Amino acid sequence: MMLSALGLATGLIILNYGLTHLPSFTKPNPKTSAVIPPPTVAQVITELFGKPSANKFDSDAAASLWFSQMFTQQQQQFYVFFIKMPTVDLETQEIYNSHADTMMLSAVVYKKVANQWVLDAKKLNIAEMGSWGELPEIKQTPILALSPQNTVFLVENHYDSQGYNQTVVTLLSYSQQQWQDLGSIIIAADNQGSCEDQTSAQTTLLGSCWEYRGQITLVKSTDSLQYPDLKINYRGTWIDQHGNLSPIKNALYRFNGQHYAPVNVHG
Repeated sequence: MMLSALGLATGLIILNYGLTHLPSFTKPNPKTSAVIPPPTVAQVITELFGKPSANKFDSDAAASLWFSQMFTQQQQQFYVFFIKMPTVDLETQEIYNSHADTMMLSAVVYKKVANQWVLDAKKLNIAEMGSWGELPEIKQTPILALSPQNTVFLVENHYDSQGYNQTVVTLLSYSQQQWQDLGSIIIAADNQGSCEDQTSAQTTLLGSCWEYRGQITLVKSTDSLQYPDLKINYRGTWIDQHGNLSPIKNALYRFNGQHYAPVNVHG
């Protein structure tokens, strides 16, 4: 189901990565510099369900890998696997795949210890997202460090309905071997499929075209040291509360103890 574009803010995190180079006279130790291959997908699914991947009519509903990536937390290397699971009608043995059908997302995290990947945590059903019974293709996702021990994966999903398009970021937090869904924020939206250019000579019943996209920045919170505020800086236009085409303004989101919620929207 498409989220409403009005009354919600947008944000897109942009990350810069620095590279540290060894001095030219330093020779790497082959034993410590060797690349340690991550667990296989079959091993991950067996770890998650206690058995190899079952057929699509079983309770794990044809679980498969969505994407995986490495991340660092408190100078420790981790490897996370996100496993997607469609919903199956147990009577008809068919996977639900209508516009409103989502997928369940689970996660398995490994920690690098003594040059091997050791299970750190596994969790079924950390979030529900997607549409048409599927999820978009993702290689890796941006990461936001709320604190040294709290890593947030900014997982994007795209929705469209009746000429309206939205890109939504779900904030999936991993901290001290625990997963938490911190909520979702619309980072981009437009009505390009249901509007008209107001400079056109032809007049229709369609409204003005609008489009916006933004960027997330961290702001020190007065309520929590572990959960900074999220300021949404974005550009573009939208239809304001008076029905006028206006520049869209910034918004602020604050952690309320369960998830991030707007303090002010478009204000």
